[in-house]
Amino acid sequence: MKLGVIDMHAALADQPRLLPDRVHPNAEGAGEMARAAFTALTGKPAATAK
Repeated sequence: MKLGVIDMHAALADQPRLLPDRVHPNAEGAGEMARAAFTALTGKPAATAK
């Protein structure tokens, strides 16, 4: 189907505090993943957290 892959690892790389158990993101990590997905799907920069 010629689908791409969204690299969630890159969204959280070098930020171990976002993966407290080294597997599952915390709330802030989930937000970073959502922003990465938004940018990958729309091609537009996502808003940053306040």
